[in-house]
Amino acid sequence: MSSTAVVLSGGLDPAHPDRHACQRAAVLGLVLFLIGMPGFLVAGDTPGADPFTDLTVLAIGVRTLYGMAGWCWLVAILGLLDRRRGTPAAARDTPDGRGRRLYGYLATAALPLYVLHQPIVVAVAYGVVGWHAPIVVKYLVIVAASLALTVAAYDLLVRRTRVTRFLFGMRAHSPLRRSERRFAE
Repeated sequence: MSSTAVVLSGGLDPAHPDRHACQRAAVLGLVLFLIGMPGFLVAGDTPGADPFTDLTVLAIGVRTLYGMAGWCWLVAILGLLDRRRGTPAAARDTPDGRGRRLYGYLATAALPLYVLHQPIVVAVAYGVVGWHAPIVVKYLVIVAASLALTVAAYDLLVRRTRVTRFLFGMRAHSPLRRSERRFAE
């Protein structure tokens, strides 16, 4: 399936991504998704039908389109993220230097935040889904609470403890650098 996505994305060479080819892959992925999604709705419209497991021609065709769309998006995302530029936009200094400090903090925290967010989101959602509130309110509460708890768990439980830093594959923690001290305050 991956070779199909490469061919459909305009011959994109994964080793040397071209920005325009990545944009074509993204557009193609969106088109395939928009074609395939209504097919999922039609294939699953019959009582007892499951478009993810049925062996009908429509279900198989829709799954194929959906898979091709996913591969196109994967190629596009990886290619568009592979930029060879100087300083990332988030790392550019603002007059008070917050951009560079925030970028450094988040770059170090990427893996721990990724690992920690799943159980926290599940735990928060478990408590929130039973509320009698509009879905938008539930969503916003889950997102805000999960973000706050994930960052707090990283900062308090991972970043400041040698054992957890080691378990997350982070460098040994030297005393806070001046830039980290200012951000932590």
